[in-house]
Amino acid sequence: MIISWRRNPELAIALSVFGLVGVGCEEPLSRDVVEAHLTDVDLLDTSHSTLPPSTLEVADTGASDQELDTGALEVDPSADTGPVDGLTVGPLPSPETWSSQESLRIRRMPHKLALRRGLTVPGESFEVSWRISLRGCQRNGWGRVGPEAWVCLDEAVPSEQPAVTHPQLVAFDAPEPAEWETYVSTGTYDRAPSDEADALVPFIYGKRWRRWKAKLWSSEAALLGGWAPAKQLGRVAKYAFVKARETDLGTVLVRRDGSVALADDVHVYPITRFGGEELGEESRTIAERLGWAVSYSGTPLLAGPSWREAEVARLDYQVALTLGDEQGGFVEVLGPGPRGWAYRQDIRRVDVQPRPADVSDTALWLDVDLDEQVLIALRGDTPVYATLVSTGKGRRWATPTGLYRIYDKAAWWHMSSRPGAAEPYHVENVPWTMHFYPRYALHGAFWHWGFGHTASHGCVNLAPRDAAWIYDRISPSTHPGWLLAYERPHEPGTVLRVRYGDQILVRDRRKPPR
Repeated sequence: MIISWRRNPELAIALSVFGLVGVGCEEPLSRDVVEAHLTDVDLLDTSHSTLPPSTLEVADTGASDQELDTGALEVDPSADTGPVDGLTVGPLPSPETWSSQESLRIRRMPHKLALRRGLTVPGESFEVSWRISLRGCQRNGWGRVGPEAWVCLDEAVPSEQPAVTHPQLVAFDAPEPAEWETYVSTGTYDRAPSDEADALVPFIYGKRWRRWKAKLWSSEAALLGGWAPAKQLGRVAKYAFVKARETDLGTVLVRRDGSVALADDVHVYPITRFGGEELGEESRTIAERLGWAVSYSGTPLLAGPSWREAEVARLDYQVALTLGDEQGGFVEVLGPGPRGWAYRQDIRRVDVQPRPADVSDTALWLDVDLDEQVLIALRGDTPVYATLVSTGKGRRWATPTGLYRIYDKAAWWHMSSRPGAAEPYHVENVPWTMHFYPRYALHGAFWHWGFGHTASHGCVNLAPRDAAWIYDRISPSTHPGWLLAYERPHEPGTVLRVRYGDQILVRDRRKPPR
């Protein structure tokens, strides 16, 4: 394959200098990947490009993939056009930090026609380790922000703030689920100061509902100056606030655009403190005996495996248990606390099944059991984490079984129903969003705490602590300042299986990473 200097100086320089044509790249690309960069119009952004797809001139040399990866793909030296004006190339003496008020597209190579790699967080810093200036991005040039990851810096500015990994959590004492009934009836709860609160989620989530009118002022100064509110929040959406501030009028919640609402005038979503179990040594034995009580009103613990037996205790909702044998619709509870028997329908338990054939014995992968409403993270055949989830409710919203990969993950993402949906919804900044199928994702859920029961429109809902644990460990990886990352051939997403019970032979819905 030959890329013409005369027809494509910028692309030729980028490919040759950065090893994307197999001349010393730390992660050489195969022929299919390079051709995807050059010819795949589905992911092209030509709105700002000075190089339309028609300017790309590629000749097939018949070289094998191995040859292409080791140097057979080369720039045509016969086209004598000289270097691009203002070209600067090279690693920086030390990383620079940049930021942009808008989210910037991260590309797989320094060219605006390259495949997408991810997005930066608007208004936050990201690190640049290399710089290159090419036509179409010459004012500040392209910056390397990770492996196979480039951002055009023309819409960015240098930043003095360090780049951090997202999401960053907000310290705010939201109600606990146990306080919800009192909160609804009185409009108040025991809110601790923010400097004493746990940081559980990236935003403060709230809505307009019942007594909470959710009036919004254009700024804190407008509120404190006695101005009339600019508007109200809508009735359907769930909203995200970036921080809370203490003022003479009480606690105010601040939106990203600077508008504010009084915290006492917004229904703040209760945040569950529930989290799954990390499994240590002999984890398989521990996992196979691990379970949770999931009756909202408390699970009766009986003296024996019969409804006639006396109740010896009540198990709290979502308490973790060590389980024994099952008998006639009951399961033995070995601890913690008193021993006894519980109705099997009130218990969720971990059911470890063999891994998919193409998952190695060292690879981290995820397994969702729809019957038990349980997610297990395993390394090969070894369970390392287990927790309760909420999947799609009823036949209409059932989560589809299958073998998937996490093809993108975002620190947070907006989610909305389709136009004209019977049950419309719009949720801002859903935290720890990990897509495995179009419109289906694993993600944190702040709007309910019913984990262990079906509840969603098809996604796999996770408690915030569980979503954070999984997000931090699966592929694709993100880097400081990144909002979103896509999988790529050199880093395919983590495998996910969705099954009913022991029905592990499910449809393989994976597509090759691009």
